[in-house]
Formats: sequence, structure tokens, C-alpha cells
Amino acid sequence: MPTSDKILYYLFNRRNPRVERADGYHYYDAEGNRYLDATSGAYNCVLGHTMPEPVADVLRARTQAFSFASMAYFQNGAADRLADRLLALMPEFAATGFYQSGADAVEAALRAALQVARTRHSPSRTKIIGRRGAYHGLTMGALALGGSGSVRAQDVPNFVQLEQQDCFKCPFDLAYPSCELMCASALERLIEAEGPDTIAAFVGVPTTNGGPVPDEYWPRIREICTRYGILLVSDEVLEGMWRIGPAVALNRWSVVPDIVATGKALGAGFIPIFATLVTADVRDSLAESGRFWGGHTYSGHVLSCEIALAVLDEIESRLLPARAIASIESRLAEVLESICERCPGAKMSVIGAMGRLIVPCTSPEGGGDQFYLAVQRTALSCGLLLWIEDIQEDHIEFGLGPPYTADREFFSELARRLGMFLTALGQLTGPSAELGVTA
Repeated sequence: MPTSDKILYYLFNRRNPRVERADGYHYYDAEGNRYLDATSGAYNCVLGHTMPEPVADVLRARTQAFSFASMAYFQNGAADRLADRLLALMPEFAATGFYQSGADAVEAALRAALQVARTRHSPSRTKIIGRRGAYHGLTMGALALGGSGSVRAQDVPNFVQLEQQDCFKCPFDLAYPSCELMCASALERLIEAEGPDTIAAFVGVPTTNGGPVPDEYWPRIREICTRYGILLVSDEVLEGMWRIGPAVALNRWSVVPDIVATGKALGAGFIPIFATLVTADVRDSLAESGRFWGGHTYSGHVLSCEIALAVLDEIESRLLPARAIASIESRLAEVLESICERCPGAKMSVIGAMGRLIVPCTSPEGGGDQFYLAVQRTALSCGLLLWIEDIQEDHIEFGLGPPYTADREFFSELARRLGMFLTALGQLTGPSAELGVTA
């Protein structure tokens, strides 16, 4: 079918409203309509859409000295200071690299894991275990890690998939706690089946779209990885930097990964910057060969690092990690619990400033791109931005990630607009899917 699209982005023939401006936790389109941003942009605009003056000062002043210097030739003070800052925030780690996207940071973690396995063990440790269906980015390696059907197995033969941990949609058709954490013990069975001496690392995202996660799950995974000499890699691009509590997300369960990819909050939507951090043991293993293929054109970009430092200053000066995340967790849970009380069959989970809502809904012919766009348009018509995580024949799953600056007014508006949206969604999918939620 011919299309007039001039920008390649996910779905063709998408006709979104044109954004004109934003402030606080709202966007405004060219028609003057206002939208509540319930997902912090793409979970990255943690300070909202009003740029703090100290961050703006950095943007104005930085280029007066120099704007770019490749780390192949130079160190720069901003990158050094940001490395020091991150390693102080996450003292379990000893070195970091900077990247332009979350997928780049994950790819760096994969390369590091394979290099360490070769150095510590043997070239036979070439397999990396991921969790089936997990999202790690849109590079070939990141897609293959999650078992995406868009990447052929023969193109990336060293990725092996494990079933997700998901207490709402258990892949083993079990229920916690009688399941005895089958999702964790499945890792050990897979390692034994593949051969422990062939496995380099296990890679996981801390939660499945916001939980719930049994308290024993990650400690069990850590123990298995340690016992078999396998690196534990945590993809915290979305959930790290306080999104679900601690700066290192797995610390919520008192677990320290060997490698962590992080960063959506680091640039706060003002500039792209992500980081991969490694422990001292991993760094020393990487250093044995004298090199690590971890550098990109914009790695350690001086402006990106300066902005990230200003963002960290702003977050810490407002004491957001200490106070805001717990408050957001409580208020978001109240909103979603209220929705579930009025929407029979709905399920919710909240971890830190991240929420998951599953609503029963009959999707025409199982969903598809056009239905996805119709659901998105319905939310926009209610002045609401939220993430459509998954559409199945009998339910739709949504993700929410308020900015760290979300206040009481934000959650009052969220409750109202979310109620409007779910009522409209029931009308969209027909009488058989009436959701029973009123504004």
C-alpha cells in the first residue's frame, strides 16, 4: 500500500497530533489540547518537561569551550566527573562506559560478558541466556537476546531463551508461592541442559513491566549464576536510577549484578546518555587483553556528560530519591487499586515509580496494528499518555511511569483521565467488553 510517510518509525500511517510545547507533566499539541504524561515521555523525562535553570545554563555555556572531542584521543573533565559520580552512587561498581542509547549500553554489556568469559574460562563459553519476550532495544543483538521473531536463530546462534518471571501471566501456569519459584529454578535446568561450560551470562530486566516480583526471585538467580561462574547482567535502562527505588534496581532485593546497563533517567529527556557499569572483577578481566570494544563516536560526549551531572544535581538537591519515589509508589498504587475495584478482572502492580495495569478487553481479531493505533488514539482523545505494553485477545496491558516530580495534582488528574479512557475503551471494543469504569 502506498504511504506518504517520510519518517521511519515503528508503524506506518500513524497520524499522531503534532506536539508544540510541554511543561511540568503536560504536553500541548498544535490544536491547544493538553495531555497528561503518565509515562515520563518514554520513562526518561523524570524531571518533567520544564528544564531546570541549572540544566539550561549548562546547555548555554558548554559550547563556549569545545563541543566535541573523541575519547580515542582525549579525556575530558565532564566524563571523568560523571564516572566518579556514578561510581559513588553505585559503589559496587568500579568502571563505566557511556553510550547514546539503551540498546548500545546493553550491547556493551553483552560484549563485556563474552570477553570476560573467554578470559576467565575458555572460548567455549559463548552462550548468553535471555528471558523470552524481554525488551532490550532495537539492535540485532538486543532483539535476539529476547528471542524476537524478527531475528533468525542462525544469525545469532549463541543466544538462549528462558521463560519470563511473570506472576500475572505465569508461563508455567502456576501461582506464587506454591510454584516454588519455577521461573528461577528453570534457569538452573537450562544451564545444565546447555552445558555450564558453554554459558557466559544471564541477562534480565528487574521486573516484567512493573512486577510483581517475589522477594526470593533475584537472590535465587544471583546464587545460581555465582555457583556456575556465570555473569549476572541487569538491564536497568528503564528501571535503574531510582525508577523502582535504589540507584541500582536489583539492590531492591539486596542483589548486586556483575554488569548493569542504565540511563533513561540520566539524561532526563534533555539529551541522550546511557551507561554500562562493571564490577572491579569484571573490569580487571576486561583489562587483561588491554582493550574493550566499548567506544562509540559520542561515548563520553562532553555536553551529554555535563547535562547528566546537572540532572543528578537537580534530582539530589530535591531529595527525589529519598522522598519522591516512595510517595509516588503509594499514590500510584491508590489510583490503580481504585481502577481495579471498578473494573472487574483487572490486575495491577506498582514498584517504585512504575506501574502495570492489565484490563480484560475483547480485541477485534486478536488485536493487530490498527487496533493498537485505535487504542492509542482513544487514550489521546482523553488527554492521556500511557504505554501500551501488550494487546491479547482477552486483555490489554498498560505501563505507567510518572515523573519523579509527580505531585498530588498529577495523581488526581491521572485517576480522572484513566477512568475516562477505560470507559471509552469499553465502548471501542463493544458491549461484550464493558469495563465498568466511569470518569
